[in-house]
Amino acid sequence: MKFDKTRIVAVLGAAAVIATVGGVSGAAADRLLTGKDIKNNTIGSVDIKRHSLGGWDIRTGALGPRVLSDRTKAMIAENGEKGETGDPGVDGVSQYVAAAPGPNTYVVGTESITVDCPGDRYALSGGIMHWGKVGPAPVIHESYPVSALIDGKYVATGWNFTVTGGADEANRTGIAPWVVCAAIN
Repeated sequence: MKFDKTRIVAVLGAAAVIATVGGVSGAAADRLLTGKDIKNNTIGSVDIKRHSLGGWDIRTGALGPRVLSDRTKAMIAENGEKGETGDPGVDGVSQYVAAAPGPNTYVVGTESITVDCPGDRYALSGGIMHWGKVGPAPVIHESYPVSALIDGKYVATGWNFTVTGGADEANRTGIAPWVVCAAIN
């Protein structure tokens, strides 16, 4: 059997590298610190360099009130001084109510439906729900507020819908039109 010197040198060199790396990494692994090696209260904030921990280093939910200092807990628990009472706010809306002509309505063909707001309330928005999946889905052609001139201002007193439902009584569409109403202050 003939031995090639370059092949032998290459094999012995590779074996030496593997032995060296294996020995070093084994020795390094023997010197790694674990949680058992760290005593309570032995690492302080001076041991952690500024900007050494990023957001990805701390698991969400890992820090809770139990790890905060007593001073920090006290600062969180304190309420600030009560400020002065401010001026009344601007006029707005209140006393919201949803209005509907009844619990459910059926539509055959194209119909116009108006939902009025009760009493001194005014319309803010309106819509239609297809209830119970009865009949084909409704097609809403128009949806707009019904306006009236009250105290020199045009206000919406209800909501109007033009809707197409089923083609005949057997295929009627179940809908629930609605309008959100509120008092205007």
